[in-house]
Amino acid sequence: MALFSSYFADLPIRRKLMVIISVALWVSMLVASIAFIAYDQQTARQRLIGEMQVLAKVIAARSGAAVAFGDKKAASTNVAAFEFHSSVIIACLVSSTSKTSIVLAQYRRESIGSAAGRLGFCENSDSIQANAQYKNYYFDDAHLVVEEPVLLKGKEIGQLVMKVSLQQIQQRLWQFALVALMIQFAAGLLAYLLTTRLQKMITDPLQQLSTVADHITGSHDYSLRAERNGSDEVGVVVIAFNDMLHTIQETHHQLKEAMFELEDKREQSDALARSANERREEISEYFSGASHDLRQPLHAMGLFVETLQQEQGGSTSHLLTRLDQSIEHLELLLTDLLDVSKLDAGVKKAKKSPVDIRSLFQRIVNDFSVLAEDKQLRLSLFIADKEYADIEPLTIHTDPMMLERVIRNLLSNAVRYTERGGILVACRLVGGSKISIEVWDTGRGIPEKQQTRIFESHHQLDNENQEAEKGFGLGLSVVKRLTDSLSHPLSLQSIEGRGTVFKLQVPLVMNDDKTHELTEEGMSVSSGPTLIANSLPNDIAGKKLLLLDDDLLVMESLETVLVAWGAEVKKVGSFDELKRLLVKGYQPDVILSDYNLEDEVNGVEAIEYLRTQVGQLVPALVLTGETNSDVFKIIEGNGLKMLKKPVKPAKLRAMLGYLLTS
Repeated sequence: MALFSSYFADLPIRRKLMVIISVALWVSMLVASIAFIAYDQQTARQRLIGEMQVLAKVIAARSGAAVAFGDKKAASTNVAAFEFHSSVIIACLVSSTSKTSIVLAQYRRESIGSAAGRLGFCENSDSIQANAQYKNYYFDDAHLVVEEPVLLKGKEIGQLVMKVSLQQIQQRLWQFALVALMIQFAAGLLAYLLTTRLQKMITDPLQQLSTVADHITGSHDYSLRAERNGSDEVGVVVIAFNDMLHTIQETHHQLKEAMFELEDKREQSDALARSANERREEISEYFSGASHDLRQPLHAMGLFVETLQQEQGGSTSHLLTRLDQSIEHLELLLTDLLDVSKLDAGVKKAKKSPVDIRSLFQRIVNDFSVLAEDKQLRLSLFIADKEYADIEPLTIHTDPMMLERVIRNLLSNAVRYTERGGILVACRLVGGSKISIEVWDTGRGIPEKQQTRIFESHHQLDNENQEAEKGFGLGLSVVKRLTDSLSHPLSLQSIEGRGTVFKLQVPLVMNDDKTHELTEEGMSVSSGPTLIANSLPNDIAGKKLLLLDDDLLVMESLETVLVAWGAEVKKVGSFDELKRLLVKGYQPDVILSDYNLEDEVNGVEAIEYLRTQVGQLVPALVLTGETNSDVFKIIEGNGLKMLKKPVKPAKLRAMLGYLLTS
């Protein structure tokens, strides 16, 4: 019982409601079924007793003369009438006119029971009469025994005794039990469906409260309030939750005022810097002092909060936690502000060294994986090294601290402004001597008019009023200044409503004994041993591959692999784009298409359209994440090859080689 209680306590509220309602329903239905079956059995027995007594009275009335005159032939004819009632097993007509009872006639049904079981029944008529002297019937094992006196002018001259089978009643019992079980199952299923719908009246307010709490935690927007749908216990919790938010909001407002004071100090610092005729040494000393002065009160505030957390408890502990988080947020903003100032003043210099790109990026992606998971985003890392293109582990020449700050700021922006889909961090070879570091997202995108301004200080797309809880808009400004300091070219591409990609080119550390000259498509020309060309199969290198997919991240990751293998790749995101490309006379060597596309046509139909337009049976491969067997039949029915996602690079490479050579 204790184990069940522990398990039940861990169940979600919806499951608990379903368990309680289901158990109560099943128990009540079981009790009702048992009561109904018992009532039906009693009623059936009473009905059989009444029917047999009426039949016995009729036969006994007809047998009076036969018993009086001892006419066995007439008596046998009368009891033979029980042949037409299937429940009667034995019937005896006994004369008691003499001192001893004489069996004048008897009927025995041969098809029911054994003969041995029926022997001696009629001969024991005296004991039967003794058992039935009060009610003219009694139950013997699985049978009903009915006794009816034979009267002549009001005087009893004999008895009619019959044994009736209860088999039909037993069969009725099992039939009713089966029907009751089916009804109970159907009722349980109906209760489950109704409970699934109706329980939302209880669980939805709790879910809404949880959603508001999660949103506040992620956005720090303390002006949000949970909606109260009633005055029950949940409504009381909502009222208390909203009161708590009001208190936090007031505290947050006070912190904002303190931050505005710090902003005033920053403006004063800028005025002093301008008045110092941009002398680097003086600016360095000033920001060193300003950093100390600004961090001191924050440090003190943190110590005060820690002290209060140890001394206070109960209802104020969550307020102190929020206050501590706000102080930490303020410190991060101050760090961005000071970094921008140091970079502008030329105080912060890059210290470049060889950096292993996989270990650095794996650590950064691991740090952001929790944030992405909280927003249900797919965060992926792709590095075109030995695993994908037979290249030794990539090493770049950069300042690891500055580069890490750049990637973290870009990832932070990607997670913040992406609501669904995913984020891809990709590193691929460009031109043989550089690595293109790319951060892709499927977020809201950046309007074209705003793309030239996002690297400006204090500029944010959705925070023109500079609300402190949304930051000061320094993240991309820091990124731009760091990349300029590192001499790493930074570019931006964005489509509003579809996503954004930031690309950063970093020099590759070259081995002394190898010279790499890779083209933009990934082909290799080398005076010494090459990294890619010798390992590429001739049937892929230099071939024109057409990618058809509406998922930007999937298409870019595929392009990176195929380019590393030496292929010339064209990307098409929709059926309309495919038609426009074919109008220009483009003809691929092989097609890679996703099955599900945003357009009304699917991948199979798009491939057939391309083949019709070019007039050739172009080799094609369908990539799909479907698990429906009907889709597989459609693809195979059109004579197309198929790979299920996720696709291993080696398997994809082998399939492409097969299509190009077969």
